[in-house]
Amino acid sequence: DLRRRKAAEIKLSKLTQAIEQSANTILITDHDGVIEYVNPYFYALTGYSEEEIIGQNPRVWQSGDTPVETYREMWDTILAGKVWRGELRNRKKNGEPYWEAATLSPVKNEKGETTHFVGVKQDITASRAAAEKLRLWQRALESSVNAITITDATQPNFPYVYVNPAFERITGYSAEEALGKNGRFLQNQDTDQPELENIRRAAREKRDGKALLRNYRKDGSLFWNELYISPVRNDAGEVTHYIGIQNDVTERMQYEEQLAYQSAHDTLTRLPNRNLAQDRLTQGIIFARRANSQIALLLIDLDNFKVINDSL
Repeated sequence: DLRRRKAAEIKLSKLTQAIEQSANTILITDHDGVIEYVNPYFYALTGYSEEEIIGQNPRVWQSGDTPVETYREMWDTILAGKVWRGELRNRKKNGEPYWEAATLSPVKNEKGETTHFVGVKQDITASRAAAEKLRLWQRALESSVNAITITDATQPNFPYVYVNPAFERITGYSAEEALGKNGRFLQNQDTDQPELENIRRAAREKRDGKALLRNYRKDGSLFWNELYISPVRNDAGEVTHYIGIQNDVTERMQYEEQLAYQSAHDTLTRLPNRNLAQDRLTQGIIFARRANSQIALLLIDLDNFKVINDSL
């Protein structure tokens, strides 16, 4: 009997130490929800004192932000003798809100009657904030009008591991068709582009890079892609991924080409004008000097050409 009593005392001592030193909140209430015990971690977390909590109801630290339906479900579950798990938004003594992941269990006597409830609660405020930030970033990526891609730098082919909806809209390729492929598939057969080397060099040197590329949609149509890439590093400083932002600048390029054409051609006849002739003559002189050769210029004067312009 003495041995059993000693063993029980040792076991009780260990349980007490475990509860008292736990890094989670542990509380015990009676059948009506009146608090009989709360471990030290709760007081350190919330700022309440033992005198302010013992004999009270957990409503003391409720924030009012948790839906009433949550508490109703919780009480229905534990009064039925079952375990309830959920998340609660409570408030510290200073008014600061915090989130808890709670597990509430009924405690039964020898007759199977519920006499107490024990709750184990973990402070998940930081993880909730991180998850919310992650959801915000995801919504930002999903809502961006620019194509955003993420490639895996740990694999030799740098395959796509993420493309946002704007990428699908701009290129015509679905995420399923793009994931696992290298971005070069967007160049199709048009791989002789000088600025492609800008991206390759940036990837080799593990730095930011920029290039203006001719890409092709799934239907074969050309679009101009202004591509920016940036390395993503892990905690050890190693580059694990690259994030790419693709701007469809097709309209801008077409407008610039139109302006260049209009500045070098006559609007009515679409023939090269004096600006283009001057440019070509200047280039010819430069080439002739480099080659130590001569250049000839032929001028043809058309009489009464103004009549043709005015009448036709």
